[in-house]
Amino acid sequence: MSGYKNFIFFHPKTTGMQDGRAVFIDPNLLPRFIDLVDIDSAEGKRTASKLIELRGAAGGITADSNLKTAGVHREVMGVVEVLYEVVQQGGPENRGAGVYIKKIRRANGNSGSAALPAGFYQSDYKRTEWALTPIMDEAIPTAVGAIGAVFDETAYDALSTAKEYGEYFQTSGKVSHKLLNNSFSLYYAPSFVVDELGGWETKSQKLLGPNAGPEELARILNKSERSWDERDQTIKYHWYVFKEGAKILHRALKIFKQKAGGKKLQQHCFYFVNPRENLGLLMQEVEAIGAQTKKTSYEHEMVDDIASKVHQIKDSSCAVRGLQKVADAPWTRFDTDLQKCSRYYQDKLIAGGDSNRTFADAVNYVRSEFKSGWGH
Repeated sequence: MSGYKNFIFFHPKTTGMQDGRAVFIDPNLLPRFIDLVDIDSAEGKRTASKLIELRGAAGGITADSNLKTAGVHREVMGVVEVLYEVVQQGGPENRGAGVYIKKIRRANGNSGSAALPAGFYQSDYKRTEWALTPIMDEAIPTAVGAIGAVFDETAYDALSTAKEYGEYFQTSGKVSHKLLNNSFSLYYAPSFVVDELGGWETKSQKLLGPNAGPEELARILNKSERSWDERDQTIKYHWYVFKEGAKILHRALKIFKQKAGGKKLQQHCFYFVNPRENLGLLMQEVEAIGAQTKKTSYEHEMVDDIASKVHQIKDSSCAVRGLQKVADAPWTRFDTDLQKCSRYYQDKLIAGGDSNRTFADAVNYVRSEFKSGWGH
């Protein structure tokens, strides 16, 4: 156990001054927490309450214990799965005895034995519904692609994802019906291919396809360029990246850049819908591998998605540059609002000198700032 000195109290009720142990959390988990927990919903409130209850129930019979590291536990708490350590006494590397929340990820639910694994599929509209077929050779068979996964409040499901994205393509007005031609490629990436919690394995993770994740997506992108003249600037592939799909793409592009030997993705264009990633940082990777972006009309979607906006405050100046590249909106007018939240995130939350600051206060602050539009 090390590196807990910068952890902060989870909630005003978990400072150890009331009943039970203190509960601390890594402040860097703020964007991920807001990705996964809607504190306005009944499920979100239940999750927050369970995390507060760690002050008395941590390490109980409902928690999985790590056989190699004493005190380390994993437990499903509402809509999240939490990795935490129970520390019995204070020391130079912690803030005293208590519970330290180290990582969180989606509690993926029980997808069932019939669920399709993460990986690459072709989705075709047949009669009145979308159908999925695995793509076995890593070649991209369609002009339109999607990256992401839909969580229906209980579990992930590939077919539900294809239906929701397919409806978006058919009805949003953002996608050419000629390009779509009732078919698109889907890189289905549930959040368990985004998150990592050490060597733990869940039932949902066992549904992974062979090497599914950013490595496979990087190989797919790499293979798509092999047979074409790199001087050809025609956009052949239009990828729509939904929510957490942006995380997978970001990691895949870094892998591609390392392994492609200077090859560029000149025939690919990426569009972003409610990206759960800092767009400026992601755009740096898009530009580094020669892919393209087009100005789109996604402003209304990002404005409605608080989690997407919170990811932009990790580097707000960079985010504004990225937003200017991918959206038809004068994003510079939001620079002040983003900078305000970014300063709070970096100076008050991450590096703040107030030892009594709490994670709950930070969640409430950024949500209130972004509740309506991009600021007040």
